[in-house]
Amino acid sequence: MKKIVLTLAALVFVGVAGGMGLLNASFQPDDLSEQDYQISLEEAISIFEEEAHSQKVTSIGFFLPDEVKKTASSAYSYLFVDKEHEVVVNPTTGKTTTKAISQQKKQNQTQLETKKLRKAKKPQVAMKEAIAVSGNKRAKVHAWEILEKEGKLYYNIHLLAEKKIQQFLISA
Repeated sequence: MKKIVLTLAALVFVGVAGGMGLLNASFQPDDLSEQDYQISLEEAISIFEEEAHSQKVTSIGFFLPDEVKKTASSAYSYLFVDKEHEVVVNPTTGKTTTKAISQQKKQNQTQLETKKLRKAKKPQVAMKEAIAVSGNKRAKVHAWEILEKEGKLYYNIHLLAEKKIQQFLISA
């Protein structure tokens, strides 16, 4: 009798969950604007400088690595690229992964001095500004990167809203 009752309860649960669309749920990355990590951007820059022995970077961002995108993990990382290296810094532990860059990727890209990057506002401030500019309070920050345009630094914030990614440039 217990088996029958438990089986019926399980079927009811699965039916209700299916009816609410919970069984068809897909992985959505966390909203980065609500996250505080143990390793700040300033600390990540220091780790990059030590690891790459470089004071210049061609790109910097905070992304979900390609190998993680396929899983249900939300292991975002700082990504620094200079002319010779790609350095990934874990924002929780500070552990790094360094790869040499192939000749094809070694193009004449603009380099940013890490000293200038240290003066940028905190990423959380820029992310909240991007959400406000978007006008969609439910938008989630999917990723960010720092760019230089006409001598000024900007955060390029990637917002995920209604299954579409929009990008916003916010002064750094």
